Amino acid sequence: MKTLVETHARGSEVLLHGLVHRADEAVPARLGPVERAKARWLTAGEGEFQTLRFEEARRRLERGRDVLERVLGTRPRGFIAPAWLEHIDTERALASLGFELHEDHLFLRHIARGRRALVPALTFSARTRLRLRLSLGWARLMELVARTPLDVRLALHPLDFGSTELVTAIGRLATAVGARRRWATYAEVLDQ
Repeated sequence: MKTLVETHARGSEVLLHGLVHRADEAVPARLGPVERAKARWLTAGEGEFQTLRFEEARRRLERGRDVLERVLGTRPRGFIAPAWLEHIDTERALASLGFELHEDHLFLRHIARGRRALVPALTFSARTRLRLRLSLGWARLMELVARTPLDVRLALHPLDFGSTELVTAIGRLATAVGARRRWATYAEVLDQ
């Protein structure tokens, strides 16, 4: 928590990213084939909100929000579900608690205004050798996207920094993105 408090004190935005991060069960059998594939291939069991209905999602969001508020002295304005996996009730639970920002792989959503903006998240993974190789190729390919007018988000996870090769590739990509557009904070996007 000390690092989070220090980072926030230096001006970084903090968004809620779940309460426990882990899913209650590995890959629930009751999920449809697409959701089951997401749970299996996009995470290592981190899809905490993927199967949570309104009441449980709301309870965890409220607890997580309250912990961050107690530690940081301010409420988080936004929420990002672990691996962007969430039940359809999640956004309604967020709205009921006054969260302003919500995102998935493709969109940033301003909950109260009912607006969404296409801003794809560029993600990476160094969890396995295969994922690292795929991520390195993905970073190179996304340098081409950086030449387009499409706004993007760089969605980085602490594990991404476990590979110097991936850090270098992400750095090149960030430089390419920053050469054509201005970096913006979530607050700037929300307050437009």
